[in-house]
Amino acid sequence: MKFLTIAANTKNEALWAVSRKRHQSGAGYQIFSYSDGEWIEDKSQPKGAGYNTDGIAVDPLGNPAFAAYDPAFNSPRHIHYKLASNWMEMKVCTYGVAFGSDGTLYRQDCNYVLHQYYLERREWVQLGTKKVQKFAAGENGLWIIE
Repeated sequence: MKFLTIAANTKNEALWAVSRKRHQSGAGYQIFSYSDGEWIEDKSQPKGAGYNTDGIAVDPLGNPAFAAYDPAFNSPRHIHYKLASNWMEMKVCTYGVAFGSDGTLYRQDCNYVLHQYYLERREWVQLGTKKVQKFAAGENGLWIIE
């Protein structure tokens, strides 16, 4: 099995990856989880994942989130976040996602600006105006490449 990108979180042993296998919708790619020495396809995945290196992330409980793929680049690349066994679609245009060590969800919007999600308010808050090419969240905050 070959993968385009892989994601993990320091708070658990879960690994999730975007494969080179096309999603059943025909757009984007299938995601897989690693368990007991083998890669397992998540057949419940609602949309194909994009191939950006920061297009998939794992929360502290081992749940994946990814930015959906849009082959025409003319519709929003929504976030799909799996909580337990249910997928939640977050209707915001997104290129990249990351989780902080406390479970905070971050995203890079389609203008390359970062946002933080506040679950209790169900609201995205923009984090400044700086455009970033790549980003990651870690124990000590966000890391960015301009």
